[in-house]
Amino acid sequence: MSRPQSLQEVADDAVSGRKSFGHALDEFLDAFYLDHPNKPQQQRRLDEAPNFTGNPLQDAWL
Repeated sequence: MSRPQSLQEVADDAVSGRKSFGHALDEFLDAFYLDHPNKPQQQRRLDEAPNFTGNPLQDAWL
């Protein structure tokens, strides 16, 4: 499995059960910060608004 490339993929992985929310978010953040200092690439990872997971705490993080 690959790292989630966007917050939407984090939500998808958590809802589907492919990964725990924490694991998916950690992997996303790793990929996000590895893009530094490429700000346009980092922004592309954030552009798509993620769907809600149904968990209020997770949704607040997203």
